[in-house]
Amino acid sequence: MRLPEKLYGTGRYMRASRRSAATTKASHANPTVATDGRVVAAFFGSEGLFVLNAVSGKTLWTHDFGTLSLGLKGDRGSEWGFASSPVLFEGSVVVQCDTHDRAFVAAHELRTGKQRWMVKRDEYPAWSTPTVFEGAGGPLLITSSSRQTRAQNARTGAEVWSFADETEVRVPAPLVAGDRVVIGGGYPSGRRFFALDARTGKLLWDNASGGPYTPTPVAWGQHLFICGDNGVLGCYTLADGKRVFQQRLPKPGSFSASPVVAEGRLFLASEDGEIHVVKASPEYTVVASNTMPEGVWATPAPAGKTLYIRTSAALYAIRA
Repeated sequence: MRLPEKLYGTGRYMRASRRSAATTKASHANPTVATDGRVVAAFFGSEGLFVLNAVSGKTLWTHDFGTLSLGLKGDRGSEWGFASSPVLFEGSVVVQCDTHDRAFVAAHELRTGKQRWMVKRDEYPAWSTPTVFEGAGGPLLITSSSRQTRAQNARTGAEVWSFADETEVRVPAPLVAGDRVVIGGGYPSGRRFFALDARTGKLLWDNASGGPYTPTPVAWGQHLFICGDNGVLGCYTLADGKRVFQQRLPKPGSFSASPVVAEGRLFLASEDGEIHVVKASPEYTVVASNTMPEGVWATPAPAGKTLYIRTSAALYAIRA
């Protein structure tokens, strides 16, 4: 699939990144693409939203949101790159944009590109991806931002509830586990994380430390697993947030990819290319550690019996 020529040029985003501080972790394609098998939605921040035919690669439509500049709060000259990924829901593609100059969430019709709704909000820069909660009262779009966690009617954008937790550099996505949503992230690394009732926004529990900075947590059974950027893995009970264990993974390194679970095992990928396999249980058990040829910043994707791993140089498909 060849991307439109516009993405190879010197658009607004690329001009902005030259004039300001950047991070070596960022690229012009930070967001993960989304697909329903028929179309692919790819978001490139200031270069726009692109929806393509999943089979032919033909561009169906594009939408330009203007300059989307993100960096340190209070420093409009800093530029760390866009990262929030598009989410598909009931024939719409939803994007979360919390930037220096403006913040909004918008939904566009997947087939035509027509905007279904847009909601502006008062926010600081954030890099989190929205999550959809399918509750009995109707689907909610939950967004984690640097000032508040919000739940919106996923079909109309109308706000249903909000919860304040002001911080900087919010990256992890909201984690839905049953009828609760776990929120973490922000500066400094290891700060508080908490669980809310996904239907009402009511605080269920609050843990003062141990939260993630970049990776999104993952839940398995009755437990929550959090991998820190420093390679420290924590296990907590979903019911009350109490810590079960906290252990450093076998080889030191930095972690940007989120942990994933497949067949009762956690897969944790480091920027050095180490893939650690740990049992998703309340007892810390390392099953294996495997080395990829290159570093890994993207979250691995399990599908059936295959694990897809995107390194800095290639895409690998691994199966038993």
